[in-house]
Amino acid sequence: MVGSGQFTKRLDSFFAELQDWCKATGHYLNMVRLTKDLLGIDTGADFPVVLADCDSEIEGVLFAIYDGLVAINTFMRKVYALPLWVKPADALELASQGLLFMRQFNAAARLCLAAGKPRFKFMPKFHLWSHLVHYLRRSAESHIDSLNIIAFSCQLDEDFIGRIAAQSRNVSIRTVHQRTVQRYLMNFALRW
Repeated sequence: MVGSGQFTKRLDSFFAELQDWCKATGHYLNMVRLTKDLLGIDTGADFPVVLADCDSEIEGVLFAIYDGLVAINTFMRKVYALPLWVKPADALELASQGLLFMRQFNAAARLCLAAGKPRFKFMPKFHLWSHLVHYLRRSAESHIDSLNIIAFSCQLDEDFIGRIAAQSRNVSIRTVHQRTVQRYLMNFALRW
């Protein structure tokens, strides 16, 4: 997303650039502000996408983004379809798609930075991602089965915490501890 800082500030920055683009190209912008509610998203993690005709300066960035998205979608589709132990041929395919995604992400970030419009933050998980992809590549090159990287995932833990956090937001601050535990136990009993 455009700019730096909190998500709402980045939306404002993006909207200012969108207004400038509309003025420069003679398009009418039928909105007064870009908000999370207008986009129908809850958090910055939902990442809205807006595409329009673009100049050749940014076209290379869009191609890099597209190639990166194709690579990561192929990777994710395959990694969820594979069993716990991944054969070397499958691991090599995963590694090549994962490395392609990283290369395209870096290319898009480098092109935007060179144009004076930094758009990509390097998130801490990018480093972990590189270790996981290189683990798959090394295993494949050694002709040994590798553990599916979903085994290293913390999705279930995060989902568990997120569900409890959602329950705690709907109770009084004075009784948050007791009511959250009660709601958790009720939901647990319903699913038992």
